[in-house]
Amino acid sequence: MTSIQAERILFVDTETTGFFSSDRVVSIGLISVDSASLASGQYEVKAAHNVFDPGKKSHPRAEEVHGYDDWTLRHQDNFATHAQGLRSLFDGSPLVVAHNVDFDRRFIEQEFAIAGCPLPPLSYYCTMKAYREQKGGRSGLNAVLGQMGLARTGKVHGAFEDAWLAMQVYLWMHGFPNSGMNVPHMPPTNFKAPPPRPDGPLPRRSKKRKALATAPRHVDIELPADVRAFATLLLYLARADGLVDSEIATLTSFLETDASTLGYQPVEKMDAVAAMMDLPSDSQSMKDAASAVAREDSMRPLIVPWLRSIANADGFLSDAERIAIADITAAFRNAPL
Repeated sequence: MTSIQAERILFVDTETTGFFSSDRVVSIGLISVDSASLASGQYEVKAAHNVFDPGKKSHPRAEEVHGYDDWTLRHQDNFATHAQGLRSLFDGSPLVVAHNVDFDRRFIEQEFAIAGCPLPPLSYYCTMKAYREQKGGRSGLNAVLGQMGLARTGKVHGAFEDAWLAMQVYLWMHGFPNSGMNVPHMPPTNFKAPPPRPDGPLPRRSKKRKALATAPRHVDIELPADVRAFATLLLYLARADGLVDSEIATLTSFLETDASTLGYQPVEKMDAVAAMMDLPSDSQSMKDAASAVAREDSMRPLIVPWLRSIANADGFLSDAERIAIADITAAFRNAPL
Protein backbone atom coordinates (compact mmCIF):
# COMPACT_ATOMS: atom_id res chain seq x y z
CA MET A 1 0.00 0.00 0.00
CA THR A 2 1.50 3.37 -1.00
CA SER A 3 1.03 6.59 0.89
CA ILE A 4 -1.99 7.69 -1.22
CA GLN A 5 -3.97 4.45 -1.63
CA ALA A 6 -5.64 4.22 1.79
CA GLU A 7 -9.16 5.61 2.19
CA ARG A 8 -8.17 7.06 5.56
CA ILE A 9 -4.74 7.95 6.91
CA LEU A 10 -3.93 7.90 10.63
CA PHE A 11 -1.25 10.29 11.87
CA VAL A 12 0.17 9.23 15.23
CA ASP A 13 2.65 10.15 17.92
CA THR A 14 3.42 8.64 21.29
CA GLU A 15 5.33 9.82 24.33
CA THR A 16 6.80 7.04 26.47
CA THR A 17 8.56 6.35 29.75
CA GLY A 18 11.79 5.51 27.90
CA PHE A 19 13.41 3.37 25.21
CA PHE A 20 13.41 -0.09 26.83
CA SER A 21 11.06 -2.88 25.73
CA SER A 22 9.51 -2.70 29.20
CA ASP A 23 8.76 1.02 28.84
CA ARG A 24 5.18 2.10 28.33
CA VAL A 25 3.14 4.71 26.52
CA VAL A 26 2.47 7.89 28.52
CA SER A 27 0.37 9.71 25.94
CA ILE A 28 -0.90 9.19 22.41
CA GLY A 29 -2.12 11.58 19.72
CA LEU A 30 -4.18 10.25 16.80
CA ILE A 31 -5.54 12.14 13.79
CA SER A 32 -7.51 10.15 11.20
CA VAL A 33 -8.10 11.96 7.89
CA ASP A 34 -10.27 11.03 4.91
CA SER A 35 -7.80 10.76 1.99
CA ALA A 36 -10.39 12.00 -0.51
CA SER A 37 -10.64 15.29 1.39
CA LEU A 38 -6.93 16.10 1.15
CA ALA A 39 -7.04 17.63 -2.34
CA SER A 40 -9.79 20.06 -1.31
CA GLY A 41 -8.01 21.32 1.78
CA GLN A 42 -11.20 20.76 3.81
CA TYR A 43 -10.11 17.79 5.87
CA GLU A 44 -12.54 15.37 7.45
CA VAL A 45 -10.76 14.65 10.72
CA LYS A 46 -11.34 12.29 13.63
CA ALA A 47 -8.91 12.83 16.50
CA ALA A 48 -7.97 11.52 19.93
CA HIS A 49 -5.51 12.68 22.56
CA ASN A 50 -5.15 10.59 25.72
CA VAL A 51 -2.75 10.40 28.65
CA PHE A 52 -2.20 7.26 30.72
CA ASP A 53 -0.76 5.86 33.90
CA PRO A 54 2.09 3.75 32.51
CA GLY A 55 2.37 1.82 35.77
CA LYS A 56 6.00 2.81 36.20
CA LYS A 57 8.16 5.86 36.61
CA SER A 58 9.51 7.61 33.53
CA HIS A 59 13.21 7.81 32.79
CA PRO A 60 14.32 11.34 33.80
CA ARG A 61 15.16 12.33 30.22
CA ALA A 62 11.82 10.97 28.98
CA GLU A 63 9.98 12.96 31.66
CA GLU A 64 11.75 16.11 30.47
CA VAL A 65 10.43 15.42 26.97
CA HIS A 66 6.78 14.61 27.73
CA GLY A 67 6.42 16.88 30.77
CA TYR A 68 4.25 14.63 33.00
CA ASP A 69 5.59 13.88 36.47
CA ASP A 70 5.02 10.56 38.21
CA TRP A 71 2.44 11.95 40.65
CA THR A 72 0.27 13.25 37.81
CA LEU A 73 0.51 10.07 35.74
CA ARG A 74 -0.36 7.68 38.54
CA HIS A 75 -3.79 9.35 38.78
CA GLN A 76 -4.65 8.70 35.12
CA ASP A 77 -6.40 5.68 33.59
CA ASN A 78 -4.24 2.90 32.19
CA PHE A 79 -4.03 2.31 28.44
CA ALA A 80 -6.30 -0.76 28.55
CA THR A 81 -9.20 1.40 29.79
CA HIS A 82 -9.26 3.28 26.48
CA ALA A 83 -7.81 0.67 24.12
CA GLN A 84 -11.08 -0.33 22.43
CA GLY A 85 -12.06 3.25 21.68
CA LEU A 86 -8.63 4.08 20.30
CA ARG A 87 -8.49 0.92 18.24
CA SER A 88 -11.50 2.04 16.19
CA LEU A 89 -9.32 4.76 14.67
CA PHE A 90 -6.72 2.18 13.66
CA ASP A 91 -9.35 -0.22 12.28
CA GLY A 92 -10.68 2.51 10.02
CA SER A 93 -7.30 3.82 8.88
CA PRO A 94 -5.08 1.13 7.31
CA LEU A 95 -2.18 3.54 6.70
CA VAL A 96 -0.35 4.84 9.79
CA VAL A 97 1.99 7.83 9.41
CA ALA A 98 4.48 9.22 11.93
CA HIS A 99 7.81 10.99 12.06
CA ASN A 100 10.23 8.19 13.04
CA VAL A 101 7.38 5.70 12.78
CA ASP A 102 9.45 2.68 13.86
CA PHE A 103 9.65 4.07 17.40
CA ASP A 104 5.92 4.75 17.70
CA ARG A 105 4.92 1.50 16.02
CA ARG A 106 6.59 -0.84 18.47
CA PHE A 107 5.13 0.89 21.52
CA ILE A 108 1.64 1.21 20.05
CA GLU A 109 1.49 -2.43 18.97
CA GLN A 110 2.81 -3.50 22.37
CA GLU A 111 0.17 -1.51 24.30
CA PHE A 112 -2.74 -2.87 22.29
CA ALA A 113 -1.41 -6.42 22.70
CA ILE A 114 -1.12 -5.94 26.47
CA ALA A 115 -4.69 -4.61 26.53
CA GLY A 116 -5.90 -7.80 24.84
CA CYS A 117 -6.91 -6.23 21.51
CA PRO A 118 -3.92 -6.53 19.17
CA LEU A 119 -3.98 -4.35 16.08
CA PRO A 120 -4.72 -5.80 12.64
CA PRO A 121 -2.00 -5.77 9.96
CA LEU A 122 -1.37 -2.15 8.95
CA SER A 123 0.89 -0.26 6.57
CA TYR A 124 3.31 2.26 8.04
CA TYR A 125 4.83 5.36 6.45
CA CYS A 126 7.70 7.37 7.97
CA THR A 127 7.85 11.06 7.12
CA MET A 128 11.40 11.25 8.49
CA LYS A 129 12.70 8.56 6.12
CA ALA A 130 10.68 9.94 3.22
CA TYR A 131 12.08 13.45 3.75
CA ARG A 132 15.63 12.11 3.93
CA GLU A 133 15.17 10.13 0.70
CA GLN A 134 13.37 12.86 -1.26
CA LYS A 135 15.01 16.06 -0.10
CA GLY A 136 18.11 15.14 1.93
CA GLY A 137 19.51 17.30 4.68
CA ARG A 138 18.37 17.45 8.27
CA SER A 139 15.40 15.14 8.77
CA GLY A 140 14.56 15.54 12.47
CA LEU A 141 11.07 16.92 13.04
CA ASN A 142 12.27 20.32 14.27
CA ALA A 143 14.56 20.72 11.25
CA VAL A 144 11.84 19.76 8.75
CA LEU A 145 9.37 22.10 10.43
CA GLY A 146 11.94 24.87 10.11
CA GLN A 147 11.97 24.33 6.35
CA MET A 148 8.20 24.79 6.40
CA GLY A 149 8.24 27.88 8.61
CA LEU A 150 6.70 25.94 11.50
CA ALA A 151 7.88 25.03 14.99
CA ARG A 152 6.71 23.28 18.13
CA THR A 153 5.00 25.56 20.61
CA GLY A 154 7.51 24.74 23.36
CA LYS A 155 10.21 22.36 24.58
CA VAL A 156 7.74 19.78 25.87
CA HIS A 157 6.66 17.26 23.21
CA GLY A 158 2.89 16.84 23.13
CA ALA A 159 1.64 13.67 21.43
CA PHE A 160 -1.26 15.42 19.69
CA GLU A 161 0.91 18.35 18.62
CA ASP A 162 3.56 16.05 17.14
CA ALA A 163 0.94 13.94 15.34
CA TRP A 164 -0.52 17.13 13.88
CA LEU A 165 2.93 18.35 12.83
CA ALA A 166 3.72 14.98 11.23
CA MET A 167 0.50 15.44 9.24
CA GLN A 168 1.67 18.88 8.12
CA VAL A 169 4.98 17.40 6.96
CA TYR A 170 3.13 14.66 5.04
CA LEU A 171 0.79 17.15 3.34
CA TRP A 172 3.70 19.45 2.45
CA MET A 173 5.77 16.63 0.97
CA HIS A 174 2.82 15.41 -1.13
CA GLY A 175 1.82 18.85 -2.37
CA PHE A 176 -1.57 19.02 -0.67
CA PRO A 177 -3.11 22.43 0.12
CA ASN A 178 -3.20 24.04 3.55
CA SER A 179 -0.06 22.36 4.84
CA GLY A 180 1.42 24.57 7.54
CA MET A 181 -1.77 25.05 9.55
CA ASN A 182 -1.27 25.92 13.20
CA VAL A 183 -1.84 23.18 15.77
CA PRO A 184 -5.38 23.33 17.21
CA HIS A 185 -5.65 23.31 20.98
CA MET A 186 -6.59 19.79 22.05
CA PRO A 187 -5.50 18.76 25.56
CA PRO A 188 -5.89 15.11 26.60
CA THR A 189 -9.62 14.47 26.82
CA ASN A 190 -9.24 11.89 29.59
CA PHE A 191 -6.90 13.92 31.81
CA LYS A 192 -7.63 13.77 35.54
CA ALA A 193 -6.29 16.52 37.75
CA PRO A 194 -4.23 14.93 40.54
CA PRO A 195 -4.71 15.85 44.20
CA PRO A 196 -2.04 18.00 45.87
CA ARG A 197 1.31 16.25 45.87
CA PRO A 198 2.23 14.93 49.34
CA ASP A 199 5.45 15.84 51.07
CA GLY A 200 8.23 13.28 51.07
CA PRO A 201 8.42 10.05 49.05
CA LEU A 202 5.36 9.24 46.99
CA PRO A 203 3.09 6.44 48.22
CA ARG A 204 2.62 3.27 46.20
CA ARG A 205 0.36 3.45 43.17
CA SER A 206 -3.23 2.38 43.70
CA LYS A 207 -4.20 -0.85 41.95
CA LYS A 208 -6.11 -0.53 38.70
CA ARG A 209 -7.93 -2.88 36.39
CA LYS A 210 -5.41 -5.37 35.13
CA ALA A 211 -4.57 -5.62 31.47
CA LEU A 212 -5.29 -8.89 29.70
CA ALA A 213 -1.64 -9.62 28.98
CA THR A 214 1.54 -9.18 30.97
CA ALA A 215 3.68 -6.17 30.20
CA PRO A 216 7.14 -7.21 28.99
CA ARG A 217 10.16 -6.99 31.22
CA HIS A 218 13.21 -5.54 29.63
CA VAL A 219 16.28 -7.69 29.19
CA ASP A 220 19.35 -6.46 31.04
CA ILE A 221 21.89 -6.02 28.26
CA GLU A 222 25.57 -5.72 29.03
CA LEU A 223 27.03 -4.27 25.86
CA PRO A 224 30.46 -5.68 24.95
CA ALA A 225 33.33 -3.36 25.85
CA ASP A 226 34.23 -2.63 22.23
CA VAL A 227 30.62 -1.78 21.36
CA ARG A 228 30.37 0.50 24.42
CA ALA A 229 33.53 2.34 23.41
CA PHE A 230 32.44 2.77 19.81
CA ALA A 231 28.95 3.90 20.80
CA THR A 232 30.35 6.39 23.32
CA LEU A 233 32.24 8.18 20.55
CA LEU A 234 29.13 8.33 18.38
CA LEU A 235 27.05 9.62 21.29
CA TYR A 236 29.63 12.28 22.11
CA LEU A 237 29.19 13.70 18.61
CA ALA A 238 25.41 13.18 18.47
CA ARG A 239 24.82 14.93 21.80
CA ALA A 240 27.06 17.87 20.95
CA ASP A 241 24.12 20.02 19.85
CA GLY A 242 21.21 17.95 21.12
CA LEU A 243 20.13 14.46 20.13
CA VAL A 244 17.50 14.44 17.36
CA ASP A 245 15.38 11.68 15.81
CA SER A 246 17.58 11.20 12.75
CA GLU A 247 20.68 10.78 14.92
CA ILE A 248 18.87 8.28 17.14
CA ALA A 249 17.95 6.34 14.00
CA THR A 250 21.62 6.30 12.92
CA LEU A 251 22.74 5.13 16.37
CA THR A 252 20.13 2.39 16.20
CA SER A 253 21.43 1.35 12.78
CA PHE A 254 24.94 1.07 14.21
CA LEU A 255 23.78 -1.21 16.99
CA GLU A 256 21.62 -3.28 14.65
CA THR A 257 24.70 -3.83 12.49
CA ASP A 258 26.36 -5.42 15.51
CA ALA A 259 23.15 -7.08 16.71
CA SER A 260 23.27 -9.86 14.14
CA THR A 261 26.85 -10.65 15.13
CA LEU A 262 25.98 -10.54 18.83
CA GLY A 263 22.95 -12.79 18.33
CA TYR A 264 20.39 -10.44 19.90
CA GLN A 265 16.73 -11.35 19.63
CA PRO A 266 14.27 -8.57 18.58
CA VAL A 267 13.41 -7.59 22.17
CA GLU A 268 17.08 -7.69 23.12
CA LYS A 269 17.87 -5.32 20.25
CA MET A 270 15.42 -2.79 21.68
CA ASP A 271 17.00 -3.04 25.09
CA ALA A 272 20.51 -2.88 23.67
CA VAL A 273 19.58 0.41 21.99
CA ALA A 274 18.17 1.69 25.29
CA ALA A 275 21.31 0.59 27.13
CA MET A 276 23.41 2.42 24.56
CA MET A 277 21.42 5.62 25.09
CA ASP A 278 22.28 5.45 28.79
CA LEU A 279 26.03 5.40 28.17
CA PRO A 280 27.96 8.42 29.48
CA SER A 281 29.33 10.77 26.86
CA ASP A 282 31.33 13.27 28.89
CA SER A 283 34.81 14.34 27.84
CA GLN A 284 36.69 11.77 29.92
CA SER A 285 34.43 8.92 28.79
CA MET A 286 35.05 10.00 25.19
CA LYS A 287 38.83 9.99 25.71
CA ASP A 288 38.74 6.55 27.33
CA ALA A 289 36.59 5.29 24.45
CA ALA A 290 38.99 6.70 21.85
CA SER A 291 41.88 4.90 23.55
CA ALA A 292 39.92 1.62 23.50
CA VAL A 293 38.94 1.94 19.84
CA ALA A 294 42.48 2.95 18.84
CA ARG A 295 43.78 -0.33 20.25
CA GLU A 296 41.36 -2.43 18.17
CA ASP A 297 42.61 -3.03 14.62
CA SER A 298 39.15 -4.19 13.50
CA MET A 299 37.39 -1.07 14.82
CA ARG A 300 39.71 1.79 13.86
CA PRO A 301 38.78 1.81 10.14
CA LEU A 302 35.05 1.88 10.98
CA ILE A 303 34.93 4.89 13.28
CA VAL A 304 35.31 7.60 10.62
CA PRO A 305 32.44 6.33 8.40
CA TRP A 306 30.12 6.04 11.39
CA LEU A 307 31.07 9.49 12.72
CA ARG A 308 30.38 10.83 9.23
CA SER A 309 26.96 9.14 9.31
CA ILE A 310 26.15 10.84 12.63
CA ALA A 311 27.34 14.21 11.32
CA ASN A 312 25.24 13.80 8.17
CA ALA A 313 22.16 12.50 10.00
CA ASP A 314 20.67 15.95 10.47
CA GLY A 315 22.18 17.31 7.24
CA PHE A 316 24.06 20.15 8.89
CA LEU A 317 27.40 20.29 10.68
CA SER A 318 26.98 22.71 13.55
CA ASP A 319 29.77 24.53 15.34
CA ALA A 320 29.22 22.29 18.37
CA GLU A 321 29.61 19.20 16.19
CA ARG A 322 32.81 20.60 14.63
CA ILE A 323 34.23 21.06 18.11
CA ALA A 324 33.18 17.52 19.07
CA ILE A 325 34.90 16.09 15.98
CA ALA A 326 38.04 18.05 16.85
CA ASP A 327 37.89 16.67 20.41
CA ILE A 328 37.56 13.09 19.13
CA THR A 329 40.41 13.61 16.63
CA ALA A 330 42.67 14.95 19.38
CA ALA A 331 41.74 12.05 21.65
CA PHE A 332 42.80 9.56 18.96
CA ARG A 333 46.07 11.39 18.37
CA ASN A 334 46.86 11.24 22.07
CA ALA A 335 45.66 7.67 22.56
CA PRO A 336 48.37 5.16 23.52
CA LEU A 337 48.59 2.29 21.04
